[in-house]
Amino acid sequence: MLILFIIFILPQLLLIKLLFGWRVESHSNKGFKYSDRTDYTRFQDNAPLAMAYECLGVSPQSTDDEIKSAYRRLAMTYHPDRCATQGTDAQAHANANFLKVQQAYEEIKKARNIV
Repeated sequence: MLILFIIFILPQLLLIKLLFGWRVESHSNKGFKYSDRTDYTRFQDNAPLAMAYECLGVSPQSTDDEIKSAYRRLAMTYHPDRCATQGTDAQAHANANFLKVQQAYEEIKKARNIV
């Protein structure tokens, strides 16, 4: 068993250490701590905002009017009332997409202070 660990698992752990350089604190209740990677935390903070822009199909450099028009176009497309005659599966899919679009727009509005 020890030989298998040395042959298969230890090289993979060393490779991960070399590639990413992450220090893992073993006595943490929250799991992994990426203390060497400050850019990782910065990415995580902006990840929901980047996903919100992607959900609306606009770029972060878009103007406020372009974001509003993209939101309104997608809200009209996925509004549950527009899919009322297409069956329950289509209504559930449209409702889920409509909620995603609303949440994405709210996230962008908070970040940009759009009225």
